[in-house]
Amino acid sequence: MTLWQRLRALLLGSSEASLPAVGRPLLPLSAEDEPLALLQRYSRQIGHLTARPSSVEPSVLTALETLCSLRREDAAIRIAQSLSRAIPTDSALALLLAKLLLSSRRHAEAIEPLQRVLSLTAPLDALPIRWLLATTHRELGQASEARAQLAEIVSIDIRFPEAQAALRALSSSATEPRRANTQGAVLGVVQRAILPTVAMQTGGRYALLQELGAGRTGTVYRALDKELGCELALKVFHPHLRQRNDDDALVRALHEARLLSAARHPGIVALYAVEGDELDSSRQLPLLAMELCRGGSLRMRLRSGRLPVAVALGRARELCETLTELHAGSLSHGDLKPENLLFRGDGRGRFALPESESSLGDLVIADFGLSRLRKEPGAVGVGTPGYLSPERFAGSPPSPAADVFSVAVVLCELLCGDVTEVLVPSKKEAIGAHVLLACVHPQLAALGSHGPSLRALIADMLCVDPTARPSAAQVSQRLAACL
Repeated sequence: MTLWQRLRALLLGSSEASLPAVGRPLLPLSAEDEPLALLQRYSRQIGHLTARPSSVEPSVLTALETLCSLRREDAAIRIAQSLSRAIPTDSALALLLAKLLLSSRRHAEAIEPLQRVLSLTAPLDALPIRWLLATTHRELGQASEARAQLAEIVSIDIRFPEAQAALRALSSSATEPRRANTQGAVLGVVQRAILPTVAMQTGGRYALLQELGAGRTGTVYRALDKELGCELALKVFHPHLRQRNDDDALVRALHEARLLSAARHPGIVALYAVEGDELDSSRQLPLLAMELCRGGSLRMRLRSGRLPVAVALGRARELCETLTELHAGSLSHGDLKPENLLFRGDGRGRFALPESESSLGDLVIADFGLSRLRKEPGAVGVGTPGYLSPERFAGSPPSPAADVFSVAVVLCELLCGDVTEVLVPSKKEAIGAHVLLACVHPQLAALGSHGPSLRALIADMLCVDPTARPSAAQVSQRLAACL
């Protein structure tokens, strides 16, 4: 279904319901009438009515489209303009008029009906209309107007398809100078779009400096805390979660904050503050102020290749040490993957690190969006394909055993580099142990006497039966024996 078809179905459905019984055209209309004759007859009837309808009959819209299919666009546009002036409350008619004008390359004339549709449509439903407006402004060379519409889209739904890319393209081609913050970093147009929301909720406490990454529930920024005078990571939850009444995602978002607050451990990203509560009457979305890990993610590191074997085993052991503490506290992560594993980047480490690793510091766990206390009921997240254990793939909740399976996948990546293409499973089954073991076979063979024991460990961690997998503490001990 095309964008126009979706918009027409949405707007026509609401306009049919709003058509009053009084004030309809007096003569019956037939969809089998010749389209031009039907439209002319309908226009005459409208002119004689003292109370205009709030929307036209569906057969009128069909007749206008039929005229276009017969290559009589000019006649269809003239009649649509006349009817739209007579019935300015019909959003479906105004949208059809805009579509006819755009298909005839009359972009300047399409602005007014599109703006009218925008004023008659709910904010969230109006996002596709804003996209059409932005595209039309770009065709006319009106960059500032296009940026305004795109920024409005992003401020409501930062994940709207193509909006961010279009914003950045317009921003990079703009002749106006970019605004730089006091740290010398450029504040992009996407960040500026949501800055008013952040400032309003925090009294201007935080200044956004750089986007670090985005996910389903929110976007993480490097931000300046003006009160404390330091930089931190600020997770801003997407406004469209509230507007779509996506309560499950919002509950999980707040749950993430509670988990981070409870799990104070040097191997976990520290949470400093939670601004706002998405469950209160103000309907504000929360902001999470967290520790800023300057060393980047493990995923970024893997893009440059695999880690030396000793480093890979050491980092995997470090991760298991953290998980041992988490699991002892009845807490499991549920979505372990290189994107959620960050390097603290302060040059300090809990464990002895090779000189090549010392500047990266600790490897810490972030993003508890899919976590839950094992004794507490709550929503079960989906997780990331490729890192899910068979039972998680089948819908089971997060568990320590599932975390151990994910660690095995991460360990294979540490030994082999970024193998995300191999890690994409089929739609019907989780990734098999034989696939991962085949990937790491050359590295394991190069370990000499330690190779077989490490292969056996990875095979045990990937066992289909979760009860047969070793615990994180046992994995840590066996990794230490391989070092």
